[in-house]
Amino acid sequence: MSPVVNGLAQEYEDRLIFQQLNVQGEGADLFKQYRLRGHPAYVILDRRGKVAWQMVGQVSRQDMEAAIRRALE
Repeated sequence: MSPVVNGLAQEYEDRLIFQQLNVQGEGADLFKQYRLRGHPAYVILDRRGKVAWQMVGQVSRQDMEAAIRRALE
């Protein structure tokens, strides 16, 4: 999934902040906070910091990009 996420990060870097966290380290608290139950896990927050979309498992670039666009609206 890294190529998909990295590509989207480059494309949207002027409008979004992308963070990749390790659940065994700095991401453990967020993993619990968002009740994520597997790997890889993705969370997109809207401008207010509210969860706009989350997914566990493989996701297509199209689905992730659609979620990003909705969160930016």
